[in-house]
Amino acid sequence: MKRQSHVKRLLAALVAVSAVAGAGVPSNVFALGFNFGDAGFFVYGGNDQRYENFGPNSALPAFEGTSSLTRDISGNLSTLNVGAATGLRYSVMGTSTDGQTFYVSSTSSTITANQANNSFAVNAAGEFLNWAGQHAAQTGGNSNVYLNNPSLTSTAAPHSFTNFLGTAGVVNGQLGFTTHGTLGQLLNIFAVNINGEAETYVRVATAFLSAAGQLTITPAAVPVPAAVILFGTGLVGLVGIARRSMNRMAA
Repeated sequence: MKRQSHVKRLLAALVAVSAVAGAGVPSNVFALGFNFGDAGFFVYGGNDQRYENFGPNSALPAFEGTSSLTRDISGNLSTLNVGAATGLRYSVMGTSTDGQTFYVSSTSSTITANQANNSFAVNAAGEFLNWAGQHAAQTGGNSNVYLNNPSLTSTAAPHSFTNFLGTAGVVNGQLGFTTHGTLGQLLNIFAVNINGEAETYVRVATAFLSAAGQLTITPAAVPVPAAVILFGTGLVGLVGIARRSMNRMAA
């Protein structure tokens, strides 16, 4: 029942956010939202929080592509560290364009059965998109949800990431694992289906934000085609035969 109760909220959150692209530099004008298909990067822990949308329909290539994505936020660290008595934290979230997949980070390299049983990913996705819609609405971003991307928002603002989703990193208790890590800590990015079926977590990428403010998101390695493996095995075999032949001739 709990999973199903958030499906309507998830869809309502999508309606609340419009899809006109734009760009900008970190600004306290705040306006920034997230649509289905967008990947997000969040840094918080101090008096101000930094949000970045990787762009329209960015979730799939960012998390399940074939090349790394990088960002340099070193210029924002001095501002973000003000008031961060226990250090900064960062997390990554997003949804697929069709709304069937939620992408979420975790310090865990695998999501255990116990963690999965205590997670409601469809609820978490609904909470995330609800925050995105409310943040855009309360900051005048409905007409352009990518305005001032990336942006800085006061932690005290009622529409801040942590005021909506909590500071524990479990998306208002909807997840059985922590989604954020500290700077210098590797995060694993999981894709989990939110299509009404049993939620299955698949590790698709990693994220690493260094203490110097360098973010790197690396999709999981693309599997090597079986034909290539067989070809390589065949070459190794031929090299072995050639060496044995040469040894016999030398003898």
